[in-house]
Amino acid sequence: MTLQLSGIDNEYAFELRPKTTMVLGRAVNSDCAVVEATVSRRHAEMAVTEEGIQVKDLGSSNGTFVNGVKIDSYFVAPGDTVNTASRLCGKAGAGEILVSEKFKDSLMTPPRMTPMPPMELKNKSQPVTVFKVVR
Repeated sequence: MTLQLSGIDNEYAFELRPKTTMVLGRAVNSDCAVVEATVSRRHAEMAVTEEGIQVKDLGSSNGTFVNGVKIDSYFVAPGDTVNTASRLCGKAGAGEILVSEKFKDSLMTPPRMTPMPPMELKNKSQPVTVFKVVR
């Protein structure tokens, strides 16, 4: 099973193997090394178990979120979104889903979305183009 990660500036792919635990972080010796300013050196752990894939925050500075909710530990399901920083999640209102232009463009069949004004985000030198998912 391949884990596909989308950063605002980068794309990553890592192979998840049964009965393994991998650390995602900014450190070059991480199992899943991610070059993003908001990712801690040892940010989160992903364990592939018989029950599914468990994501655990490792005391990161910016937190780990599943479907916009900050977690300490959570079993993810297909379709869940895991976010390693609250940059865009923190800008969304109650019940809103906001995505970057890069993420929107990566979707094979994107839902209906409306453009939002560009937003200033943590660790980004330029405003980011954002879209709101319309339900």
